[in-house]
Amino acid sequence: MLLLLFLAAVDIGFGADRTFLLETQSSAPYTPAYLGNGEIGVPTSPIGAAATECFASGVYDHAPGDVVRLAALPAWNEVDVFNGASWLNRATADQFGAHAYKQTLDMYDGVLRTEYEWKDGNRAALIRVDMFVSRVDPNMAAARVEVTPRFDGSITVLLPRTWRPYLRPPFQVLPETSSNDNINFITGAGAFLQQFLYGYSGLRLRPQGFAYAYQPLLPSSVRRLVLRNVTVRGKRQTITIRDGAVE
Repeated sequence: MLLLLFLAAVDIGFGADRTFLLETQSSAPYTPAYLGNGEIGVPTSPIGAAATECFASGVYDHAPGDVVRLAALPAWNEVDVFNGASWLNRATADQFGAHAYKQTLDMYDGVLRTEYEWKDGNRAALIRVDMFVSRVDPNMAAARVEVTPRFDGSITVLLPRTWRPYLRPPFQVLPETSSNDNINFITGAGAFLQQFLYGYSGLRLRPQGFAYAYQPLLPSSVRRLVLRNVTVRGKRQTITIRDGAVE
């Protein structure tokens, strides 16, 4: 069993002997390092919090007519941050790599630390990501993300492993559990529609009709949401949301 810890406060940082430290202050060109303990292995990323391949000892894929290959495990090390406009792991190199960037590998303690200032328009935040694979417990790995906003507004932290196993193509519908494909059930279909009608839009059904519980918020990859033929109290209407505002 692989034990994953997303640490909030415990210091897992660096030993005093700098002969074990490798450091870069440039995110490009980038050659990934590897953290491992003989049981778990994971490559690094320049942004620090992005998903990378993870491997475990004894886990292989052997297809008919093919050679035995290492099988990639689900990426446990991804932590994403939303600043109210954009997601961190979709940031371009000039948004994070050009501003006080530093990545340090402590080969003694097996800790990788990535630090930089994430600049996204008028929103800036200091980011520090620690990731390590334990040498004491071969089944333990951990990641920590610290975000220090330099703007007024909310910050959202997302652990994709809490929802991504539930998505089913082609429409990315959520099934009842992460281990089955039962997507054609009424509650699942209703929940899928409610994401658009009540989630992204911020709409709520009140005695007087529709009202907004909060400002509409669309995913960063969605520019427009159109709700057609919405009927309340005999009135049919089309609601269009673009860039966080109702048209």
